[in-house]
Amino acid sequence: YFDYKKLKEGVKMAGPAAKTRTKDMENYEMIRTVGKGAFGTAILYRRKDDDTLVIIKEINMLELNASERQMSLNEVTVLALMDHPNIVKYLDSFEQDTKLCIEMEYADGG
Repeated sequence: YFDYKKLKEGVKMAGPAAKTRTKDMENYEMIRTVGKGAFGTAILYRRKDDDTLVIIKEINMLELNASERQMSLNEVTVLALMDHPNIVKYLDSFEQDTKLCIEMEYADGG
């Protein structure tokens, strides 16, 4: 279920780049919080440019120790490599203020 082509070419936003790239959140309209976990919060957004619903998992990197920060960056890499119809699709990752944001497709109902 891994996309080995992506692995060979390099994963978008894997490694140090995930720490520095920022994105303008003005294109997103917050709808509601859908869940909270040990590292972050999953929030439902609507992209204004195409009206698509997406989940952005926001992880406050300042609240994590070094090991937890690395695990969060590893999550981006693993999500970007996964390619299966039963796995939520990774769309993008970026930094917003002190948060690592992981954008994924929205799966209504779960």
